[in-house]
Amino acid sequence: MGINDNGYIRGLVGPLVSRKVGTKNYIQGKPHRVKQNVDTKKAGKDFGQASRAGAAIRQAFGLVHQELHDG
Repeated sequence: MGINDNGYIRGLVGPLVSRKVGTKNYIQGKPHRVKQNVDTKKAGKDFGQASRAGAAIRQAFGLVHQELHDG
């Protein structure tokens, strides 16, 4: 359901999505749902494990580099 926000429509109106960006109102088609296949799900799990391992490594070496690193 679309909502009138001070003259700007935001939200879902039928098959259209309305967004306010700055002072402009953008309307675009509703995105289609993408179904992940088995390989994509497996890659996501691998990425999650690598991310957790990286976090553990950064935490373990925090005293060595004294938190002096780029973001």
